Amino acid sequence: MIAFPPLESLSDSLSGLPAVTRATGLICGLIRQMDMNVYRGKVTLPRPRLLERPDPSPNTSRAWWVGVQVEDYLIHGNAVHLVTARSAATGRPLAGLWLPASHLGITTAPMFDDLMPTLRYWYNGRELPTADVVHVQRGADRFNPMRGVGVVEQHLTAFSRLQKQQNYESDAYDTSGVPSIAVITPKEIELTPESADIAKTEWMERFRLRQPVILPSGSEVKPLAWSPSDSQMIEAHQMSLQDVANMFGMDGSWLGAPIQGMTYKSVGPMFLSLVRETVEPVSDEFEQVWGDAWLPYGQELRFHKPDILADDLPTEMGWMDKALRAKVITLEEVRTRLGLSPEMPAGTVLDLPPAPADPKETEA
Repeated sequence: MIAFPPLESLSDSLSGLPAVTRATGLICGLIRQMDMNVYRGKVTLPRPRLLERPDPSPNTSRAWWVGVQVEDYLIHGNAVHLVTARSAATGRPLAGLWLPASHLGITTAPMFDDLMPTLRYWYNGRELPTADVVHVQRGADRFNPMRGVGVVEQHLTAFSRLQKQQNYESDAYDTSGVPSIAVITPKEIELTPESADIAKTEWMERFRLRQPVILPSGSEVKPLAWSPSDSQMIEAHQMSLQDVANMFGMDGSWLGAPIQGMTYKSVGPMFLSLVRETVEPVSDEFEQVWGDAWLPYGQELRFHKPDILADDLPTEMGWMDKALRAKVITLEEVRTRLGLSPEMPAGTVLDLPPAPADPKETEA
């Protein structure tokens, strides 16, 4: 019988690293913004109540419910919820309860010569009905393929280094050992260790009260400063940001890592790359697993990606105007995308002027 390794506490502590929080926040924030719709082929079907409020408990929003499971998927490698209500007529799920991955255990017992293991789920030591568990896993543990592997476990050595680096930086700021000033006395003055300690004590008392200080002729006071760059902390910190970005499959610029090359990067293409390369591989996993568990055969669950890919209003209106004139989309689709009622108000007459001629075609 194989269970979770004892990585929950480490995963929770490392998830508090600013770079990790930023990476998970980007991915979870984008996915939780998207509505969940039902499709049969290319036809959009009415959205069931389950997709609006998977957990009908008070103060539990759809965005929160989706976000915490995506975070579990990334950090722990396993996102699990328990079906708490089913339809009496169809047996389809009507509600689900999120189960934090840090309290979850997955075990397998050998069956049929280890080819068909029996999967069992445990929550705080209590066994759950397997038929009511919906489990989205990230990758697979090679020793227990039924269990996913999170980013922390996959890059355990690198995360341990980042944690040590953070602890070292904290200790260096507290106990850097560099004094604020250096007082250099003239060579003519014989300074014993005892007299130096007395002078230091008097200096600190006067400096604390901001009283004038009179020094012997030839004395010199030099301010000292400790620079993080002298200990190569800035370079190491920037490298760690790029490391975390690589772990989550995103461009380092999203985490504040220095940008090298690609001088003409713009926000639009970078955001599209973030959605396609980082967000979609995660959302696809949830679409397939949740869709198979929630919906009848032949129906598909999809996150509504136009919610996060929409341009600013003038740009949206520009391409929708061209698409409407070319009869690529209908007026009802335009109004729906703008968040309006598909039907035009009664008595409205739509009279579209002809599209302006292309200057190139006119010259030809």
